[in-house]
Amino acid sequence: NIYIVSSNTDKAYLQKYFFGSSKKFFVNPNWVSQKESSTPINKRAENKVLSVGRLEYQKNYEYLIKELNNTNIEIDIYGIGSLKDYLLDLAKKNKVKLNIFDNIPNKELLDIMENYKIFCLVSHFEGNPKVMLESMSRGCVCITKNIQNNSEIIENDINGILINNKQDELKEKLLETLGDNNKLEQLSSEAKKTIKNKFSFENALNFEIQNYSLFNNS
Repeated sequence: NIYIVSSNTDKAYLQKYFFGSSKKFFVNPNWVSQKESSTPINKRAENKVLSVGRLEYQKNYEYLIKELNNTNIEIDIYGIGSLKDYLLDLAKKNKVKLNIFDNIPNKELLDIMENYKIFCLVSHFEGNPKVMLESMSRGCVCITKNIQNNSEIIENDINGILINNKQDELKEKLLETLGDNNKLEQLSSEAKKTIKNKFSFENALNFEIQNYSLFNNS
């Protein structure tokens, strides 16, 4: 009767290649929980960035590592995968301090996010990335690749930063942002507002109830 997807990009894809306008499509993005307060951005680690995800080609960690060459910024990655040894070796060659941690329970990860000012997600492709939403809910400033699914969440220089993964682009944006406390606080605050207004459990629940209503009346 109805099809529910997590992003406008997915909706457009299915309509274009499979169903046209013959089906009812609704977009209900991922939701995340949010604390009333989180660690202030100026109390977090100065020279570290966080990334989370499988250690595979899709996540494009090679770009992240090479971008931080000749900086004093460490990378902490939580994830497992086939590229672990390769990424550690690449970081060593580029003189980048890289720390890779195994997967941990989600609640622990959410608490850990509050130790970081910057969350990086530079994947070649994403769906409706819940881990980015979770980092925003904890006040992290997200620097992420400017692809359609990400740009449905991030408005550049408003609630995060969009990049095109060009050489030196991430490095420049990162150093510029870390050096501007006012900008950090503004982006962090807007990130949390975005989660509250668009990606909360309450929003998702209300949307689900509306969908069942449509289904029952169809």
